[in-house]
Formats: sequence, C-alpha cells, structure tokens
Amino acid sequence: LTREDFLKQLTEHAGIVTKIITVIGRRLRNANGNIESLVFLDVCGRLARIMLDMAEESGVQTDEGIEIRVEHKRTDLANLVGTTRETLIRALKTLEQMGYIKIRKNTFLIVSTTGLKKRVY
Repeated sequence: LTREDFLKQLTEHAGIVTKIITVIGRRLRNANGNIESLVFLDVCGRLARIMLDMAEESGVQTDEGIEIRVEHKRTDLANLVGTTRETLIRALKTLEQMGYIKIRKNTFLIVSTTGLKKRVY
C-alpha cells in the first residue's frame, strides 16, 4: 500500500481513522506501562503485572482462582518480564510461596489477585 493510497483510504473512510487511533493509543499505553514497570518494579512486580494482564485478556475463572494458559516457554516469558529464565523461575516460586499463584504444567492459577496487585501497586 503506497502512502498516497493509504491517505486516500483515510479520507474516504473516516471509520478507519478511529480504528487506527484506537490501536495506536492502546499500544502507546501498553508501552508506557512496560517502561514504568521496568523502571519502578522488581522482577516479582513485573511478573505479577504481566500475569494480571494475561488473566484479564485470556484468564478463565475456576473454583480455585483464575487459570491462565501459558503458551510461552519460560525463556520467552522471562523476556516479557525483562529478566533471565533463572530469575523468572525464582520469582514464580516466590509468588507461589506467598500463596498468590499455583504453578502447573502449561498453566498458572492465580489464587490471589489482591496479592498480585500488592506487588504491582
């Protein structure tokens, strides 16, 4: 799509502009949140924030808590958190020992959203 064609589509279809602005705004908010997390939160706090985001996006409420299906490898999840795989595993165990989460194969169970929120806010 050339620049001229793109601008023509924008002028002919005003709804596209609204959708583009919405997507750009969401991405900017996410980027700002990520920067804020890296600056102000420790690894457990950043992990808690990501887990809460994942729970909101795709979590399933169960009798035990909110179940999050994890498609990422631990290394990929560590990259999202901004840490190493080893540090991520220690942070997961810390959150589990605090009683906030339960670690299962390919899933995390958030037992206490309140606890995770304390790590973030």
